Amino acid sequence: MACGGTFSMQNLVACLVVCLSCIQTGGASGCKEVERAALLAVKAKINDSYNLLSSWEGRDCCSWRGVGCDHTTGHVVKLNLSNRCSTDETLRGEIDPSLLLLTNLSYLDLSCNAFFGFPVLDLIGSFPSLEYLNLSSACLGGPIPPQQPNWMEQSLKNLSSVDLQYSGFGGLRNDEFSSTVTSTPARELCNLKYLDLSGLGLGGDIVDLIAKFRCSWNELQVLHLSDNQLRGNLSTWLAQMTNLTSLNLRNNSIAGKVPKWIGNLSNLTFLALSYNCFDGVISEAHFVDLVRLDTLFLSLNSLTMSVSSDWVPPFQLTSFAAHSCQLGPKFPEWLQSQTRIEYLGLANTSIADALPSWFWNLSISELDLSSNRISGKLPSSFRTLPLIYVNLRSNRFEGQIPPPPPRIQALDLSENYFSGPFPQTLDTPNLRFLLLSQNLITGSIPSYICELSSLEYLDLSNNHLSGKLPDCRWKSQLDYLDLSSNNLSGEIPGSFGSQNSLESLHLNNNSLDGEFPTSLQHCSNLVFLDLGENKFTGRVPTWIGESLRHLVYLRLRSNSFIGYVPPELAQLRNLQVLDLARNNLTGSIPNSFGNFSAMLSTHTAQTIRVVLFYRPKCQGLDYTNDLAVVIKGQVLEYSSNLNLVKVMDLSGNSLSGKIPGEIGVLQELQSLNLSSNHLQGRIPRRIGDMRSLESLDLSYNELSGDIPQSLSGLTYLSHLNVSYNNLSGRIPRGNQFDTLDDPSIYIGNAYLCGDQTNKNCPEDGNNLSETKEDDNESEFIWIWFVQNPGND
Repeated sequence: MACGGTFSMQNLVACLVVCLSCIQTGGASGCKEVERAALLAVKAKINDSYNLLSSWEGRDCCSWRGVGCDHTTGHVVKLNLSNRCSTDETLRGEIDPSLLLLTNLSYLDLSCNAFFGFPVLDLIGSFPSLEYLNLSSACLGGPIPPQQPNWMEQSLKNLSSVDLQYSGFGGLRNDEFSSTVTSTPARELCNLKYLDLSGLGLGGDIVDLIAKFRCSWNELQVLHLSDNQLRGNLSTWLAQMTNLTSLNLRNNSIAGKVPKWIGNLSNLTFLALSYNCFDGVISEAHFVDLVRLDTLFLSLNSLTMSVSSDWVPPFQLTSFAAHSCQLGPKFPEWLQSQTRIEYLGLANTSIADALPSWFWNLSISELDLSSNRISGKLPSSFRTLPLIYVNLRSNRFEGQIPPPPPRIQALDLSENYFSGPFPQTLDTPNLRFLLLSQNLITGSIPSYICELSSLEYLDLSNNHLSGKLPDCRWKSQLDYLDLSSNNLSGEIPGSFGSQNSLESLHLNNNSLDGEFPTSLQHCSNLVFLDLGENKFTGRVPTWIGESLRHLVYLRLRSNSFIGYVPPELAQLRNLQVLDLARNNLTGSIPNSFGNFSAMLSTHTAQTIRVVLFYRPKCQGLDYTNDLAVVIKGQVLEYSSNLNLVKVMDLSGNSLSGKIPGEIGVLQELQSLNLSSNHLQGRIPRRIGDMRSLESLDLSYNELSGDIPQSLSGLTYLSHLNVSYNNLSGRIPRGNQFDTLDDPSIYIGNAYLCGDQTNKNCPEDGNNLSETKEDDNESEFIWIWFVQNPGND
């Protein structure tokens, strides 16, 4: 009835009744005042840096972002505060208990935020009408009581969708989870259609966990239990979940055979069994009724896929990954029927074959065939393909690299036999990652590299490239540049200084010359800098310590740098690897070198981790820095574990003076090499405090005095070289020195004695066996020069 026009008393009374009804139900006048106040109390406790809740003002809370009301009663029934997990635009802080006043909620989504310390059971138990609950990646945490309140059973009856993945309850054991959410109340979860408990670290047997949801077996459509350290075998109970459309058991410790009854789950569209301990054979019988299957992930299991060469699957996949399973040696013929496939991951699958011609007719946009023995050339049609991500690393491809597809974002052709020069042009405006290392590519680096406006990661190392570095202003914001191990010459252009986003620069093992480029002081974000094995001259700049404060790895070895070692390098608080070996440096080792913070404590500096092929469904492939470090006389290569390596190498210079005692405070240093210099004085006793030291090389110097007994306390020391000095006295015994008995460690020190040298010490008298030549006794007359002990 309209409240307008000519009013009679009867109409006026009727209109008043309607208006009063509106006030009582909150209908047209907006939400309930008590619920509006509760929402504002929630907002007050939240740090909303991105103004995501800017609409939360005014009287009608039903119009606020993420708030939904019942049009009849006016109660708030929906609250959606979710954000995109891929961005930093999140809500932070605490959740005010006033949220519990929204007792009519049927839909609650707090996902992808940073809410800390709110009890999850309070969230579930206070909303008896709750049907949808999403707390994924919400960082909630908070205490979970050992006993559930009585109201829990009633509160769970209506739930049809529960998503707790990575919600912040890390380390919650299966038995603890069972005694709370999944024990008695689980009997009431009979309407559950969607359950995601991924990333909670539940542990325990998967059979026990699935048994607790018996009431919902016939209803469940989505069951995600990835990243939970679950063990055991797949239970036949899963076979009763005939309505399952999505099953994700990725990254657990589930073992045994993959049962054939899994092929009877005819509604399955998504199946992920990757990163488990499955073994045995996958046959055609496993897929007999999987007509709706769209996504299949089997990677990193000990599985062998054995199907007939003329098998035509009942499904049409869009995504398939079987990394480190056995599919070869022949390329799988059945893939020819998969005309809708977009993502194909077959890394390390023992394929030793050429790619069939039909392969390039598929609609693949993301391709990973790395770590196989696939041979042949890339087709001339490569440029026209819809490829976005391509990883063909570590195969046997050959021939010239054709122009890549225009949509390409990541291209990895490393560790093959590609030869010839670069393509004449690269029409790839979206290219972010280009990796062509360890091939046979010749010619110069084309200047159009600088025009690739999206380029972030460029690795052309270990080829036969020649000429000079391109002198052009890069249009992209490079993070990683590796041109090492080529035949490049000339100076580093000043334009390199424009790359202030650069975090990793590797130009080692070329023929580059000139002085240390001053333009690099503008690359203030550098973490890794390697200019080793070149022909650089001049002094090591003092501004490195001031301008490149983020450096973790500084390697200038095997050049022709002169002058003293700058004390200012000690300002590099994150430095873990300092390698200045094999230059012409003079002067003394700075006392300030005892101030390297990252070598002083268990502090671990940052490392670069570049995600190359990131896809949320399959977790992507990671690329890290592969860096060379000389330890124990061997060149070792480190990548993802570089944060554990702490090395100082000043060997092969003309350094003089004493070894500063201050260096002994570097308790996390693992390798110290000061060999082949002109160092004098005593070995500092404080070196015995370097508790993490594994390798110590002081050979080929002019050190004198004894070997400090304190060194015997270095329990990790496995490589020692003090040869060719002027050391004297007894070689220590005990602890590690009992294993360091190779005479070559001590050779060239005429006045060292002890079991390790087969020379008697004077105070031993006749206790040691005498040395005889033929029948004539030879007496050794020992002359000891007593010196005043030097300072550490």
